[in-house]
Amino acid sequence: MSKTIKIDCISCGRCMGDCPLELRIPDLISLYNDYLADNTLTNLGDRYRQLTGDTGKAGECAGCRVCEGSCRNNVSIADTIEKIAALFEEKV
Repeated sequence: MSKTIKIDCISCGRCMGDCPLELRIPDLISLYNDYLADNTLTNLGDRYRQLTGDTGKAGECAGCRVCEGSCRNNVSIADTIEKIAALFEEKV
C-alpha cells in the first residue's frame, strides 16, 4: 500500500488574509489531510458543512492564486482547494 502524502500546510492562516472569498483555507486543507490519512469520508462531510456554513465553499474558489503568494510552505493552494471541492461537493 502506498503512503499518501499530506498537504504541507502549517495552518498559519496567512493565506486567509489574501483570499477575496475569505475561504477557511487552513481548515479545509486540514480536513483534506484527514481524508488522505484515513481514505474515508466518514464524519468528514459534516465537518465540511460546518466549515463552509458561514463562509464560502471550496467550489467557489476563483483560482486566482493570490493566497499562494503568502504561503510559507509553497502549498499549491488553488489546486488543493479544487481537489477538496471535487471530493466534498460531489460526494457528500
